[in-house]
Amino acid sequence: MKNDSAVLFGAIFIAISLIAWKGAGIEQKGLFALAFDASISETSASSNTADFHQDQMIVMNGQGGNSIVSRVTMLSDNVFEDQIVESNEYIGSDSMFSNDREEITEYEVQEGDVLGGIASDFGITLQTIISANNIVNINALKPGAKLRIPPVDGIIYKIKKGDTVATLAKKFQAESSKILSYNDLSETGTLKIGDEIIIPGGIAPRAIAVASKQDKTTKRFSLLPRLDADFVAPATCVITQLVHGRNGVDCAAKKGTPIFAMASGTVNMAKDSGYNNGYGRVVRITHNNGTETLYGHLNEVFVSAGQTVSQGEQIGTMGNTGKSTGPHVHLEVHNARNILANYAKKGQVTAGK
Repeated sequence: MKNDSAVLFGAIFIAISLIAWKGAGIEQKGLFALAFDASISETSASSNTADFHQDQMIVMNGQGGNSIVSRVTMLSDNVFEDQIVESNEYIGSDSMFSNDREEITEYEVQEGDVLGGIASDFGITLQTIISANNIVNINALKPGAKLRIPPVDGIIYKIKKGDTVATLAKKFQAESSKILSYNDLSETGTLKIGDEIIIPGGIAPRAIAVASKQDKTTKRFSLLPRLDADFVAPATCVITQLVHGRNGVDCAAKKGTPIFAMASGTVNMAKDSGYNNGYGRVVRITHNNGTETLYGHLNEVFVSAGQTVSQGEQIGTMGNTGKSTGPHVHLEVHNARNILANYAKKGQVTAGK
């Protein structure tokens, strides 16, 4: 009993001392609350759990409720080294593309590209990409050529004298309301000569007979074949950006995380330096099922062009090269659905699965 009394009086004495030291700023806290705070502080200082590291520091923004994690060492699947990220943002993703494109993307044709494959991988029709680039011969595509990729099926059009939304809708078999909405035009639909707009669903007059047979309700990428059984996941990582760009998905982890070939095949491109159109260090592999996989933003490249690789063979490590916001792999699957698209954002991916 004496020991209990001594402990009680000791706690009261500490609490009173704390009040005197802290001043009026904590006057409204009760003695029990102060004792509880002291207990928590002591426990936190002495605990050594797997969730925290001496280099980890979390700062809370009291007004917004956002947390900032600085210099976090990789201690779990969801924590990444040397990042500064607000809790309502995602770690490691591309800045070269957005999830839902609203602007025209420029794509540089690569060796082995086929126009129809590029269109499919971007989720638009062949006719849209032909119209957007005034292509006469689809078989004359050359590496290095720059293609304009509209964000949706339709027409890229430069306003001329006398054009109105109504006349453009009629000319290209489109809907006036969609033209107004997509281009953020006022209800009057005032057009400025020389401005470039997108006409969603628009069809070039010379292509009306062909395009009218297409299913306009088809969702992006849904026409690509599903060959999931042929592939395995290339890394253990967390999905940070869903399908974007040329059928790409971003998956983030610590810099240096191993990257593996999703299927057996032949390396047709391996760049271990340079910007490379935003991909940074990049590897592309051709597979026997008629598809390609591309792995962008690598830190190290372990293979070379012409080399044969087996499924699950390490081809490099995850990095932050090119146009990137943090360590991750930008994975593209050409001519088939992307197996990483089966995951939700923040979904945990396991290599080889």
